[in-house]
Amino acid sequence: GDWHPGWATQIVSGHPTLVQDGVLIPNDFDGTLCTPRHPRTALGLTQDLHTLILAVIDGRDAPDALGMTCNELGQTMAFVGAHWAVNLDGGGSSALWLRDRIVNQPSDGVERKVANHLGVVP
Repeated sequence: GDWHPGWATQIVSGHPTLVQDGVLIPNDFDGTLCTPRHPRTALGLTQDLHTLILAVIDGRDAPDALGMTCNELGQTMAFVGAHWAVNLDGGGSSALWLRDRIVNQPSDGVERKVANHLGVVP
């Protein structure tokens, strides 16, 4: 669908697409990126485009946090209401800050230094 608003000046990309127009996209084709369980980060939008959904999945800490495959992440995003969703950087880079602290458990045990960040300011 063509949901790109004309006022958008920035673009966030990811790979692969998890949900497109409310349809789960199969992502079991890749033996290294999508099929193993890893920590994951995803971004989604509801069908009315009024709600941004951010998800961070912890992993690499069995038995408490196993991570997810891309298909499991897509199912999760659809379950919480995403009509469109994309996988972002994952693994040890998966960290979610809320106000002044990390609210998940990064797989490295601490926040990893990364070059790209997505900030949402109300």
